[in-house]
Amino acid sequence: MINKHQATLDAAVQALHGRTFFAAFPENPSPEIYGADADAQGREKFAALRGQHFTELQQGTPAGWATPPKRSLPTPRRPLMRGAS
Repeated sequence: MINKHQATLDAAVQALHGRTFFAAFPENPSPEIYGADADAQGREKFAALRGQHFTELQQGTPAGWATPPKRSLPTPRRPLMRGAS
């Protein structure tokens, strides 16, 4: 089975190392499926959540957060660690 999907696995690993986007299957953002204003609603919700702690999947009450909320997080163009490319 690995041989059958090796190209997909290689592309996923390459995207992981390059910190880029990868999807094995294309997304279909059709307004007929998601609704006419789904794209705008999704972008608005994403913008509203940026820069905050993500609590949607929180289980219980955390004792604290590992990082402060205003910490500069890595971006696709900025490596996680010094010396990383």
